[in-house]
Amino acid sequence: MKLIKKSLKLSLISTSLLALNSCSISEVESYVGKNFLPRNKFVTSLVNLTSQEYLDKVTLLSSNHSSSNNFLVMIYSLDCQTCQNVEYYIAQLAKQDNVLIYGINYTTYKNELYDIYSKDSNYNSYFPYIASYPTFIYYSNKDGKVNAQVNPLVDSYYQSLDYFTIALHRFFSDERIYYLNNITSSTNNDSNFVSIDYTSYSQLKEFINSKRKIAVFFVWNRCIDCANLYSNFLFEFSKNYSGEIYCFETSYFRQQKNENPSIWNEFQSEFGLNSENINGWVPSLIYYENSQIKKAIRYEHNSQEEIDEITNIYSLLLD
Repeated sequence: MKLIKKSLKLSLISTSLLALNSCSISEVESYVGKNFLPRNKFVTSLVNLTSQEYLDKVTLLSSNHSSSNNFLVMIYSLDCQTCQNVEYYIAQLAKQDNVLIYGINYTTYKNELYDIYSKDSNYNSYFPYIASYPTFIYYSNKDGKVNAQVNPLVDSYYQSLDYFTIALHRFFSDERIYYLNNITSSTNNDSNFVSIDYTSYSQLKEFINSKRKIAVFFVWNRCIDCANLYSNFLFEFSKNYSGEIYCFETSYFRQQKNENPSIWNEFQSEFGLNSENINGWVPSLIYYENSQIKKAIRYEHNSQEEIDEITNIYSLLLD
């Protein structure tokens, strides 16, 4: 069964945050830069690299294992309107949060880096093939080896500054977080679009039935509390957890709450989101044994009690 690794991404928070009887709604907070993106107080926009500067940064990272040398680069094209929009978003974020993001033109990347160094065994994993732009590559040194994590164009990431802000917080790290939605893809104007099939939960149901014990976080991409789950707990927790963490994105079903309540009610009942302490709230963690709901935890305040409950659930999965 094909799982969606986090590097394939989700579409993210929009500027029109909808209060559908779940998580609290507040102004979009600053999630960018926590734990994994470097900062620079003098940076106000995308920092363009030459091919030599790019190579020098990768070489430095390969010789220095410090996470402070990790970096993020955006591959863009000068005639790409989406790239221009993203560069504007980066400029806004850099002014607010001093986030340091590098950029390089696709032509330079292709001709001077990928084409040349992909043939060199010392560098062939450092400059991966890019099928579309904008594409982000997050470079990190893990266990003494450079990791180049490619994050291709996903159409909904770039619809607004808010989408992009939350996307950055989720994109670039090494957790064991997987999504149980199906994935869809299409090609448009030579760009690869990857998105989630929100309308189907067949894979989720099959996966739960195939496991003796499993826990699933139910999340919603228009939900600030869900973003807080990632930024305040899940990213750091996943770094030290030896198992896998599963999530399911509920956007389609939440949208049906008012338009077609029977779909939302059936979904809640099927997976336990209608339990008394959850009552449709996301994010929530549901724990199943032999396909039966055993525990439902509502994540709301990042309280120690909530964290202890979640941690206990994941310790059960490792038994």
